[in-house]
Amino acid sequence: MGFSSKCFFVFTLFSLINVSICDPRATEAALICSNRTAAQSDRQVYVESFLEAMDSITPLVGREKFGAVINGTGNNTVYAFGECMKDLSQTDCNLCFAQCKTQILRCLPFQRLVTGGRLYYDGCFLRYDYYRFFNESLSSVDRTICGNKSFAGNQSLFSDNVGKLVRDLEFGGLRNDGFLTAVVSSGNLSVYGLAQCWEFVNGSACQRCLSDAVLKIGSCAPKEEGRVLNTGCYVRYSTQRFFNNSATDTPPAGNGGGSNRLAVILATTLGISAFLLFVSAVSFFVRRKILKQKREKKQLGALIRTVNKSKLNISYETLEKAANYFNNSNKLGQGGSGSVYKGILPDGQVVAIKRLFFNTRQWVDHFFNEVNLISGIHHKNLVKLLGCSITGPESLLVYEYVPNHSLADYVFDTKNLQPLTWSQRYKIVLGTAEGLAYLHEESKLRIIHRDIKLSNVLLDEDFTAKIADFGLARLFPEDRSHISTAIAGTLGYMAPEYVVRGILTEKADVYSFGVLVVEVVCGKKNNYVFKNTNSLLQQLWNLYGMGKSNEAVDPLLEGNFNKEEASKLLQVGLVCVQASAELRPSMSSVVKMLSENHEIPQPTQPPFLNSGSSEFSPFNLHGKRFFGQPSSSTQSSGNKLTEKAEPRSQTVQIICSTQPEHNATAFVPNFVATMETISDQMRTQGYGIALTGSGPDANYGIAQCYGDLSLLDCVLCYAEARTVLPQCFPFNGGRIYLDGCFMRAENYTFDHQYLGPEDTHVCGNRTRKNSLFQQTARQAVQQAVANAPKNNGYARAELAVPGATNETAYVLVDCWRTLSANSCRACLQNASASMMGCLPWSEGRALYTGCFLRYSDVNFLNAIATSEDSSPNVVVIVIAVVSAVVVFVLGAIIAFYMWKNKQIEKKRKGSNDVEKLVKTLNDSSLNFKYSTLEKATASFDEANKLGQGGFGTVYKGVLQDGREIAVKRLFFNNKHRAADFYNEVNIISSVEHKNLVRLLGCSCSGPESLLVYEFLPNQSLDRFIFDSTKGKTLNWEKRFDIIIGTAEGLVYLHENNRTRIIHRDIKASNILLDSRLRAKIADFGLARGYMAPEYLAHGQLTEKADVYSFGVLLLEIVTGRQNNRSKNTEYCDSLISITWQHFQHARVEELFDPNLMLHNYHTSNVKKEVVRVVHVGLLCTQEVAGLRPSMSKALQMLVKKEEELPAPTNPPFIDENSMELVDSHDDSASIANISHSSFYPR
Repeated sequence: MGFSSKCFFVFTLFSLINVSICDPRATEAALICSNRTAAQSDRQVYVESFLEAMDSITPLVGREKFGAVINGTGNNTVYAFGECMKDLSQTDCNLCFAQCKTQILRCLPFQRLVTGGRLYYDGCFLRYDYYRFFNESLSSVDRTICGNKSFAGNQSLFSDNVGKLVRDLEFGGLRNDGFLTAVVSSGNLSVYGLAQCWEFVNGSACQRCLSDAVLKIGSCAPKEEGRVLNTGCYVRYSTQRFFNNSATDTPPAGNGGGSNRLAVILATTLGISAFLLFVSAVSFFVRRKILKQKREKKQLGALIRTVNKSKLNISYETLEKAANYFNNSNKLGQGGSGSVYKGILPDGQVVAIKRLFFNTRQWVDHFFNEVNLISGIHHKNLVKLLGCSITGPESLLVYEYVPNHSLADYVFDTKNLQPLTWSQRYKIVLGTAEGLAYLHEESKLRIIHRDIKLSNVLLDEDFTAKIADFGLARLFPEDRSHISTAIAGTLGYMAPEYVVRGILTEKADVYSFGVLVVEVVCGKKNNYVFKNTNSLLQQLWNLYGMGKSNEAVDPLLEGNFNKEEASKLLQVGLVCVQASAELRPSMSSVVKMLSENHEIPQPTQPPFLNSGSSEFSPFNLHGKRFFGQPSSSTQSSGNKLTEKAEPRSQTVQIICSTQPEHNATAFVPNFVATMETISDQMRTQGYGIALTGSGPDANYGIAQCYGDLSLLDCVLCYAEARTVLPQCFPFNGGRIYLDGCFMRAENYTFDHQYLGPEDTHVCGNRTRKNSLFQQTARQAVQQAVANAPKNNGYARAELAVPGATNETAYVLVDCWRTLSANSCRACLQNASASMMGCLPWSEGRALYTGCFLRYSDVNFLNAIATSEDSSPNVVVIVIAVVSAVVVFVLGAIIAFYMWKNKQIEKKRKGSNDVEKLVKTLNDSSLNFKYSTLEKATASFDEANKLGQGGFGTVYKGVLQDGREIAVKRLFFNNKHRAADFYNEVNIISSVEHKNLVRLLGCSCSGPESLLVYEFLPNQSLDRFIFDSTKGKTLNWEKRFDIIIGTAEGLVYLHENNRTRIIHRDIKASNILLDSRLRAKIADFGLARGYMAPEYLAHGQLTEKADVYSFGVLLLEIVTGRQNNRSKNTEYCDSLISITWQHFQHARVEELFDPNLMLHNYHTSNVKKEVVRVVHVGLLCTQEVAGLRPSMSKALQMLVKKEEELPAPTNPPFIDENSMELVDSHDDSASIANISHSSFYPR
């Protein structure tokens, strides 16, 4: 590691250490309320619209530091916008905005029905109004606020410095995306400044706003402080440094010696440590690899010896003879890892023999998986493993023979088989559920099947379900919440979190089971499409919303089914396929729903559905407050939650008084003042109490966070409570219970009350628990109730359920701090007795006048805070850990690279399966000798390597006649790869088009298979558009030509060839550029990153999948950004969603790649053309495939500029709760992977 690398490491390290809360700058600069008033009759409706708008905008600001929402209708529409200063961290932004959101309530229409207001803080801004104001920059209510204190030194010099600073802010801000911090220094005098335009203000409006602000703020000098609060921007200067470290502030020379010396010492120390760690890591990995190989060899030998001695062992010759030497007439089917044959053993027993074909480690793993897993489990609904053979020329597995084929044959092949009756279907579904429940929870090992589908459910002679094919099964360790693993399974059955991020839990099987249930009941495949628009799940969801789900039942049943059972099954299916894995039930809960009179929760919308296309979706409650209108009467006890509450700021219940306020003119200011006083106390001690006013208009308030919340979480929870409680207006009081805090306001004193008529308990209906959990929960509650009065009213308890694995009862109790110990004890005893009425449900809360209690089988408690006095130790630990992690990762990468290269060399073999192709090509002009190509590439020298894909490496070569070629060298010798080879040769050799890469020939007679393409010197498009330097080579004209060329190539593939070809992998790295920078489409393969949602969800493959990918490509070409840029965050906005947001606000120009150099074009037609391309891109990426244009239509839209374009509907995955596609590959090879190509005759 060189010195520069060490310095970079140290810099990065300090950056990591420095990520802390700086200063949220939650200091109010000005509150400006509108003069417009609304009708008296609209008061309550407008308040509700406002509060819902605040609810919606909070997560946007919490994620992006800005957000805009529109809520309500007609006169009650609320437009709201909020933004933080860009130098604030996300945490500081959240704190500032939480405070801002509570303070703007002072403008709410309680008195004069004011319908607009704006609040400026030094760290954030919030505005709401009755009209769309997002692009406004100036207005009559803009303010200039100067400080009270004048500069005591040279005022003339000070004013000059202020003038220079604000001019720098004006011009620098415009060049820096509307934001800049700066400092001007002369001698001992420094002036600091910040300027920011709001996010939705366009460039010209930002310029007007900043120019106006600079003129105004200059009048504040020689005051030490000045602010301009314009409609579209904020500008401030001060003699004190108020912003976070982002300005280009150069420190005086000569003062950095100590810091430099420390940096050198630290860098040197870390460098030596890193080197030693690196050597240790390499040694570790080498030794580990050697030991692993020995262990594997030993394990294989042990397995052979074990099997040979056990009753599982059956000789290869016996099984070969039983299957009639694997005659095709005995073949029952074929899966991903082997073919299955019917066989008859010498004793007459009929068996099913799986013949595994493999010569790679992956297939060996399949064999070990099946033997290890299936031999250890026994259940009436699982296929039984009878034995195996591992000593012959191939490995064999022997299963019990299940005579009635698979469930798929009976559900989807009704021409040849008698349709299943309703009772048979219900029995099969229940049996499948019981088998999965056994795998997940009752077997010795927790097993995730990963490929539950109808074809993997076999039926015996009594039509009992038997789950088969554990070739993909994955053990689920007890201490892991999820496994991140490579994707394996069947499209249409895979859970969204597994498809998108590879997160594997047992809930992935639950999702697949839900799809299976729907298919069995409806008699149609999940990828079945209704009228070219709605998938099976979409159709069922719509019918369910209308209360007509039974209309989806298989018509072959001719009405002969139990309607109540059908409704139950379909509701269970929808509950299992919910987008959120947490909301899906366990399989044991599903069994109870099907076999007992067990309540079934209401489902939320399944994933991959276009929410806009669903006409009825009343059950999509995710992320919404479920309490509805505030109650003006006593809440009934025992209400059940239908959603899992969040631990911090999810509202559990709001209870309003029954008496109207006496005098709004006095009551509202008193309420606001009380909340403000409490707010100050909450920030420092997590508790507050206040009184404002007297008589009937007095306001008594109390708020408290529960004892396990940090002060930061407490501030955020209280901000939510303070925002929601005003729903109780115009009544004179109310209380709100959140899972993290409590708040109450009345016009009388109540601080010593602990019981009242509104006291209640709220039960969660997630699962019904057994008697052991119930007993443990009671003990935990009793323990916490006994400890709390001795601990300032707060206690928590965690008790493990005896005899159960990984099951614990978690309890929290908290009394309000105004209560005495005796009152607290009395409140907790009464409340706990009430809450125990929630058992046997897995969740319960007691909401009492003086206390809050909660129990759950899910750990909702915060970690116990540790002392903050160890920050120096923390720094040391961070340095050590980061050093170790960096070197460990580096060592792991090197070791993996070495291992992978060796494995690849082992697997490069010739293919016996291409003999037919050899005979076909020997006399063909396509045939190249292997030796010719080997010589052309200098024996595949690394210096000639162009790139590498999933199935081969590409090299540049020069033939004897001087022609330059690209040679793809294939590895991984098995039937699947041979099929790839046939695919690419047969398809590409039959197509000829100026925008398609030309196949020149192949070699299939040497030690490995080779493909020969024309050589394209400029490699792939992604190397240009995603590179800030190379991107300048492609101005707009060249990019537009590339777009048109790509479109023409796709039109040819889809419509003008003898066979219709779906590419399935259109992306920038698969668009190659010739010497004249013309587009050539390459690689008929498959990648996840650009795949259309209907293909991910249901396996539906049409030309519209290519149209979707083409739309993504258009957006990338225009913006110079990659669609799936982030790979480290669980949720992130893709380029599609960002473009959609800008398109809706007519701000697409802000996304244009600067390398387009549009300023060189002196006509607006060019910009219109770029905007039109974006428009076409959004039309191509619409969620509903039927709405996307064909490629020929898309080409027409691009070429015929006078044609009016339809408005696009929303693309998929754009709301915060939906799944985001993340491309797990980063392959930019000029000639990328070969994989499956789908083509079929017209």
